[in-house]
Amino acid sequence: MSVPGPLRPAIVVCCCLAVAAIYLLRLDHVAGLVVDDAWYILLARSIAQGTGYGLINSPEPGLLLPPNPPGFALLLSLVFAVQSSFPANVIPLKLVSVVSMFALGVLCYRYGSSRGLPRPLAVALAFAVVITPAFVFLATSTVMSECVFALTQLAAVLTLDRSVETSSQPRAFGAGLLAGAALLIRTAGLPIPVGGLIYLLWRRRWRQAAVFAAAVVLCSTPWWIYSRVHAPTQAQREAHGGAHAFTYGSEFWMRWAGQPSLGIVTWRDLPARIRDGMVDVFGRDVAGIMMPTLYRGAFESGEEVISVGGGLFPASMGSAPGTMVASALLSLVALVGFAALIRRQDITAAEVVVPLSIGLIVAWPQWAFRFVLPLAPFLYLYVVSGFRALSPSPAVARIALFCIIGLNLADHALYIVQSRSAALDWAADAQEVDAVFAWMATHATEPGHVATSNPALVYLRTGRRTVAIDDVEDNWRRWKQHGVRYLVCLRPSELPSAQVRYTLLYRSARQGLWIVAI
Repeated sequence: MSVPGPLRPAIVVCCCLAVAAIYLLRLDHVAGLVVDDAWYILLARSIAQGTGYGLINSPEPGLLLPPNPPGFALLLSLVFAVQSSFPANVIPLKLVSVVSMFALGVLCYRYGSSRGLPRPLAVALAFAVVITPAFVFLATSTVMSECVFALTQLAAVLTLDRSVETSSQPRAFGAGLLAGAALLIRTAGLPIPVGGLIYLLWRRRWRQAAVFAAAVVLCSTPWWIYSRVHAPTQAQREAHGGAHAFTYGSEFWMRWAGQPSLGIVTWRDLPARIRDGMVDVFGRDVAGIMMPTLYRGAFESGEEVISVGGGLFPASMGSAPGTMVASALLSLVALVGFAALIRRQDITAAEVVVPLSIGLIVAWPQWAFRFVLPLAPFLYLYVVSGFRALSPSPAVARIALFCIIGLNLADHALYIVQSRSAALDWAADAQEVDAVFAWMATHATEPGHVATSNPALVYLRTGRRTVAIDDVEDNWRRWKQHGVRYLVCLRPSELPSAQVRYTLLYRSARQGLWIVAI
């Protein structure tokens, strides 16, 4: 693989076998701990059972519409149509992402080849993307949308580039449908249709631009209309609480998305937010994607997805000066590669979509890592291009990429070996949460709703109606009036203030997860 020249079939076979081994050996039965993945599962179940697209956990009358579009949940609902019992269907739900990662590898190879990489180097780039620990973790230990979104995004960019090369309007229409599909999977995909349209207009492909825009509108307009017709009232949002009860527009102006109690910002606060976002992306996330072993041990492999970030709530990984310098240097190499492609006039749709995506990411009031991760195919290419631009020897880029691959292969190997002898962090967390549900099934037998840190998962596992556990003191009286009987915290957190009356029923020994009755 390190030898330039024709692509050897044995190399491809070895890469495919290695990828299959990593994903299958890391596949577990954990789901719902990220919280967002529990929502995806709940929404998929809602669609599959014919209830409609909404928060079926809510005790409020009517179907509370979530802010996120239905694309990924609709895909997961096909699994529920075959196997409706959760958590028995966790593995089939995860296979949606696992299969997407294999398809992403194929597209990454095509993308690298189309950007002028020798075939062996294009295979190495695809392999590096697919074994990125964050991607593997999301596909095997969660039910999140990033893997499917990354696949759809890259497919849209490749199809758009191909439509320009061939002056094909049908391909432009297909690219528009893919861009619209990406927007239906994640609203953060907005830069794909916007960037695609800007790219076509810049290339003076007027008819293709019109066809592309028409396809995007055709794909996304039904959801746009539906979400406004069925928008929940403010009273419904406040009664349910949590990030999934608010619109993205309202979350943008919160100091931290989904937590209105922390305050609202104005235009004057945005420069500081963007500065923090830029530090996150370039000073933490690039190395967190490519070289996460700098941040943590193998027993936490992949957990950088939920543990890298700074700003208002600094996370546990990525803030050491040495690792930030490493990420900044990798980012600098990527910027050199980006500039080299522009200088050679090797400009594709990606060179418009990526900057727009980063601009949106740094303006959003949350940690950036999960939003940057789907850009990994482009970031790896820019890093390889950067090393090729900085050194006259093509061997430097190959050595750098193989070092990244070697570090991540070792990371996976150590994780797999260690997980066979002990329950590592993520699995131990899941076992502790399972113990909470087992206790509830036996002891929390009185009727009533639940206020919890993970409303979707508690509903899926217990069948009880749930609301978010935000602002305990402020919501205490309203919860009691509306039938909330238990408070269940599935993350390390302090008990409610002594100013409110409750009975502590359960507290776990490891993380201090708790259940109280009110």
